[in-house]
Amino acid sequence: MKNQKETKLKKPNIFLFMIILPLFKLTARFLFNARFRRDKRVKKLKSPFIVLGTHSSLPDVGLITVALSRRLNIVCGRDVFSWGWVKPIQNALGLLRISQFSMDLSSLRIMKKATEQGLNLLLCPEGKISIDGRNLHYLSPSLSKLLKMLGVPVVFVHSNGGHSSVPKWHKGGIRRGKVLTETKLLFTAEEVKSLPATEMQNTLIKHFTYNDHEYQRENKIRFKSKNPALGLHFILFKCPKCLKEYENESTEHQLICNSCGNTVTYTEYGEIIPDNGSLAFAGIDDWYDFQRESIKNEVTAEGFYESHPVVWEQNLGSEYTECGEGELYINHEQIGFKGIDLNGEPIEFATPLKTLHTIVQKTKEAVDLTVNGIIHRFYFREQKYSVRYTLLVEESFRKINEII
Repeated sequence: MKNQKETKLKKPNIFLFMIILPLFKLTARFLFNARFRRDKRVKKLKSPFIVLGTHSSLPDVGLITVALSRRLNIVCGRDVFSWGWVKPIQNALGLLRISQFSMDLSSLRIMKKATEQGLNLLLCPEGKISIDGRNLHYLSPSLSKLLKMLGVPVVFVHSNGGHSSVPKWHKGGIRRGKVLTETKLLFTAEEVKSLPATEMQNTLIKHFTYNDHEYQRENKIRFKSKNPALGLHFILFKCPKCLKEYENESTEHQLICNSCGNTVTYTEYGEIIPDNGSLAFAGIDDWYDFQRESIKNEVTAEGFYESHPVVWEQNLGSEYTECGEGELYINHEQIGFKGIDLNGEPIEFATPLKTLHTIVQKTKEAVDLTVNGIIHRFYFREQKYSVRYTLLVEESFRKINEII
């Protein structure tokens, strides 16, 4: 039997790739009205290389595949392997499993082994789909160190308008507008070896800074939808007029505060227009910043502590299983769970906020927390708070690490 060191990693199955690529091309053309701006140097690249992609929406991987038309081994978090349609073909897809939001030794080893064996990697270093149509607030310095360790060329890919087509919060399906996917050879192998890690990191931060709402407004792009505002309450949870939280309710075209009646209309051009006497921000990005600033003030307050009842599930490999119930809490130093398992036995665990720059939020009002390589999922019993908890974690991380 071959040990792990001798294991031969495989490219995505060529026959499956030849089936998937035309399907992705048709989807990109007819569902997303996608166009591509390709760097000619990328086409000439010889394997191995690594592709870094932004993660503004679910179709990112498909658009990247079409843009490059090369077989790529996707580096993905353990959660992906619990998706029903992935399980039967995960080996044929050549998926490489890593721990989300952490570069443990096993993750580093498998990526190093892959490039040594001539495989091309695809990694979305933000680790999760953007909730607000912008880049994640923090890009770990470990990324540039990883690239130097791999020592291969680095390609960057971003899809302008990708988030506007399929916002994570939207409940109304695909919104057809215009998506422009751009590729760029970011670093040659020689540059990866010669450039200082800090200089590489600054270049990465520059390229990973995007705002899909600005892109839509500046280019006056219409993303067609019968219900553009449906689901908007998931991300915009704080009313700018009465300042109450989780009183907003979304309809097909409007966001309405049940407490004070503040009513705004969200258009297919990404505009937010208030009714007479109501208050609004110009776009989702500005409204989200208003909420972030409010959360920032909360986590800096003395004695900060928040807790809400949750149902606790675990992913121990291929699916999530209910394990108990209790409270998901957060304070100045950590986020954790305390409750009972299905046998009625008490259980408690936590992870420090100093090393946790974000968490994954689910539109079914749940959050994922990875502790010691195990994904724990918490469903809020009140069916709210997931975006709020995400901001609490992010702003606590920024406060503890004194990040401006």
